[in-house]
Amino acid sequence: FLHADGDAVRLCAAVLESYPPQCGEPSLRVEGLELSSVDGLEREGRIAWREGVTLAGTIDDGVLTAD
Repeated sequence: FLHADGDAVRLCAAVLESYPPQCGEPSLRVEGLELSSVDGLEREGRIAWREGVTLAGTIDDGVLTAD
């Protein structure tokens, strides 16, 4: 589950039931991802999300840097 709240983008293990949805833990902060490149992204206000996302990149100290 990919969740973006403004500039904070996270890859989340769970979806918290609310609208718009919230990011459940555990999660990884994502850097280097252009949200405009994510097909099927849903939006409500400043929140954007999509389930079933696979990202490629490297993980260092709890941060996923997308390729």
